[in-house]
Amino acid sequence: MPLSPAIRQSSSDSIDDRGPGFRVFIIVFLVVLVLVISLRFWSRALRTASQHKSRFWWDDWLALAATVFVLGQLSLTLRIVDLGGGKHVWLVPLDNLAILSKALFATYLVYDTALVLAKASALMFLSRVFPRYANRRWFNISIWVIHSLNVAWYLGIVLGTLLMCNPVQKNWIPTLPGSCGTPSQLYIGSAVPSVAIDLFILILPVPMIWRLHTSRSKKAGITAVFVLGYSGKLNVYFNNKLLYLITLTIFEVGSAVIGSAQSMIAVIVGRAIAGLGGSGIYVCTINIVSSLTTPAERNHYLNYVAIAWALGTVLGPIIGGAFAGSAATWRWAFYINIVIAGVTAPVCIFLIPSLVPPLAKSSTLWQRLKHIDYVGEVLWLGGIVTVVTILASGGALYAWDSTQLIGLYVAAGVAWILFLTQQRLSVFTTDRIFPLDLAGTWHMVLLFCWSSLAIANDTVTIYSLPLLYQFSFNDSPLHAALWTLPFIAALLVSGGPLGPLFPKYSVYKVWFLAASVLIHPRSGMRADCPLPFTVGQAKVHRSKAGSVTAFLTCAQMAGLVLALGIATAVFLNRATDEIGAILTDYPRSIIQAAISGVGSSAFDNLDPDTRRNISRIVARNLGKVFYLNLAGSALGFFTAILMKWEKLELGQSEQ
Repeated sequence: MPLSPAIRQSSSDSIDDRGPGFRVFIIVFLVVLVLVISLRFWSRALRTASQHKSRFWWDDWLALAATVFVLGQLSLTLRIVDLGGGKHVWLVPLDNLAILSKALFATYLVYDTALVLAKASALMFLSRVFPRYANRRWFNISIWVIHSLNVAWYLGIVLGTLLMCNPVQKNWIPTLPGSCGTPSQLYIGSAVPSVAIDLFILILPVPMIWRLHTSRSKKAGITAVFVLGYSGKLNVYFNNKLLYLITLTIFEVGSAVIGSAQSMIAVIVGRAIAGLGGSGIYVCTINIVSSLTTPAERNHYLNYVAIAWALGTVLGPIIGGAFAGSAATWRWAFYINIVIAGVTAPVCIFLIPSLVPPLAKSSTLWQRLKHIDYVGEVLWLGGIVTVVTILASGGALYAWDSTQLIGLYVAAGVAWILFLTQQRLSVFTTDRIFPLDLAGTWHMVLLFCWSSLAIANDTVTIYSLPLLYQFSFNDSPLHAALWTLPFIAALLVSGGPLGPLFPKYSVYKVWFLAASVLIHPRSGMRADCPLPFTVGQAKVHRSKAGSVTAFLTCAQMAGLVLALGIATAVFLNRATDEIGAILTDYPRSIIQAAISGVGSSAFDNLDPDTRRNISRIVARNLGKVFYLNLAGSALGFFTAILMKWEKLELGQSEQ
């Protein structure tokens, strides 16, 4: 509330102004920061010159990115001081208060972003100093778990900041009608997990250091260096538009990491970052399109989203193969993403509207923060990580009946049982992370299952078909990828017209039955994947459209991950066993890399008869993978039969 003139004039501390001191501190810190980051890159460049090849790694680039955000924070702080920061609030001109509050709000976001990047850089530094192949398994897993916690914390603090006040503008215009939570509770609550993550990063390398074959004094000195290096924190907050731009940036960072990778570890991490950003882009796009369209328009425009996804998935190997076979090398298959983003980013910034989620209009920030299901998030993450680890390592790294995998089986079962129990009984939460109200609705469960099956079948086709031609007909990776062009032609021909047709003939059961029949031969009809979103959102109030999007996106991501995991496990393990019986002198890892398309040249020196036998083995086992499509088609058809025979009333206005 603005202070009265009497109160303004009666303060005995009106001459107190700490602005000059803030300026001195900021300038000194700025000089030190630039000096430190410059020395870091200079020292790394010296090593580069001596070895005649690039040694900058993504821990360096993440540190540089964090520096950029810190510089932005310092610039904003200087602006705050110019507006009256450091003085008593009653000494600040009224015209400056709103601008000062906006700058302060932006400073929180910039600072948090720098913090999460700094933590990620520290973890990447550990990955570089202690290579994966030289570590114990617990150390490698711990790094990825802490990465996940860091990202989860960042997302939580960003959302909490953005939803602190309803509307958001009340953060800098306190006289607006609405309500705000208590900032101190948010920041204290977020500080606890942030400090915990810092402590994890701090103590993680200590056991590795004390395993070094050196004197105790050197071990203690190295430990001290690690302790001094990990004492920062940071994060960021966003609305729909900002979230989209952030996920786009994350995707480009991942592309840059892969393109500049000097080891397989960097490639894996880059793919993880790019995957996180890509998934976020997909979810944000669905949310934005759904918010800007009526039910009658929605399927038409969501169909274009599905077409774009399919085009990217299919054209990626073709473009990547073209770069790999040229002087540009494979790295430009990822650098090109940055170029495209640079061209299209202005369009995204100026044309995508900012959209406030419906939940932000019905509750205060503090209410939402109190209702966050922190326990559910941890259990959900644990269940996902264990399942993916089982599919990725089963048969490839460890035998299915090994003690390592048995431990993962138990861990996965316990994680999912605890998650389901916690969600069902609402333990430690009043707002469950998983929308059980939708999961308890029969038609939503059917849409969930059908969405997962549809995306799984597309994934099997897109990823397996080029590999089949590559080995069966000895095609190059580029030429093998060209065999997916009929898929592109079919989706372009069918996707555009089918979208507008649905509102005219909106008995959705017929559409699901027809799409299920076409799943197995896969004609490329892409009206199937966005259709569950249109139907699901039309059957709930508009305020729950975001929950439906999250619910069905979860189904699609689960279908994609499980399809890739199961297909890879079936194909890779069976093919490796059969080829290993022929090539007894070849390590299992070389065989797996070759049949995955990563290093198929490993078989070039074999005699023609052996190569033909290997091609038959690969083709036969790839053919078995397509039985997943047959099963998916049957299950999808059965799921569609159980749906209601009803016509959706898709008018031009929402409920």
